[in-house]
Amino acid sequence: MAYKQKTDPEDYESAKDYEREHGPVNPYDPDAPKKKKSPLRLALEILGVALIIFIYAFWIVRINLAEDPSAARKFVWTEARMSAYAADPDGYYVYTQKLDGRIDKDGRVKVSRLFIDYETGSVQFTARYSDSTAERAAELYGETRPDGECIVFTLEDGAGNVYDSYVWIPAKRWMYNWRRVVFEGVDLENASELTVKSYYINHVDPEEPFSSLQLWSASTVSDRADIGKAPSSADKTYPSPQWLTLE
Repeated sequence: MAYKQKTDPEDYESAKDYEREHGPVNPYDPDAPKKKKSPLRLALEILGVALIIFIYAFWIVRINLAEDPSAARKFVWTEARMSAYAADPDGYYVYTQKLDGRIDKDGRVKVSRLFIDYETGSVQFTARYSDSTAERAAELYGETRPDGECIVFTLEDGAGNVYDSYVWIPAKRWMYNWRRVVFEGVDLENASELTVKSYYINHVDPEEPFSSLQLWSASTVSDRADIGKAPSSADKTYPSPQWLTLE
């Protein structure tokens, strides 16, 4: 086989003669000075990278802020629960079912941290809603958001019982509001399921709740909840707000 010697552009009288036979000469020259980017292009590239970082950071921070804070996860020690625990510390059991951050289809209210207490007939859950949700609720009924509570709750069982009296503990972080809600006197022995419904405070219409979520089912396996030891005194709670029911 004949050996074909590689050609060198310098063997030709001109670059045009070389290009006629072998095509354009590779313009890349590693020793040539690099062309500087214009200040405008450089600024746009930096701005683009910064925007991407900001968007990712914003959503990471928002997701973290939306997670339940420690103040919204704890078991609420009411007077009734304190008494039940004191009577039998080793035999006082509270149960839970996984809610996995259950949220209604419109993204208005999220419920989590369920505690079912058969000993005192109490049901506890944590509800979360944002400031924008409260604003939308007020706008829905053509009102201005009140300074105090604007979202209230009821608890319904599968037997047609409706509970509208509860105690609660607030927590807030950034734009999110949490309410640890405890309904007492619930007939858990005869309930097949429990549904929590939320309403705008001045428009509590049982037929048109602002949000509705199944909270508990008798057919679902319950696990024992970790409630820790009872404190020296009951937690400070607030009574359920007064509201107007529209017929």
